[in-house]
Amino acid sequence: DTYVKVQENSDIIWKSQRYTLITEFVKKPSLPAPFIIIAHFYRLLKYAWAKYSHRHKEQLDDNTTTIQISRKNINIPKLEAWENWMAFTYWRKFEIYFAKVK
Repeated sequence: DTYVKVQENSDIIWKSQRYTLITEFVKKPSLPAPFIIIAHFYRLLKYAWAKYSHRHKEQLDDNTTTIQISRKNINIPKLEAWENWMAFTYWRKFEIYFAKVK
């Protein structure tokens, strides 16, 4: 009975954790600490352009990040391989960090 309940919820939990990992990866700046100001300046310009441009009429929400993928150009196996690799490298960094801390 317990095993069946865990199996029913495992897919939902996995998808939730995958979503959290991907959004965290997307939100993180791509530059190291001294150069992070460049990333912030770029985000500010991008926000201002979208906010005040008449060509870009999108609703902006500072607390969320969206990823838009064109369905006609998507390569699912390649995307999944990339996501798996990024997740692996992300968790590997934590393993290395915690190995040094111990």
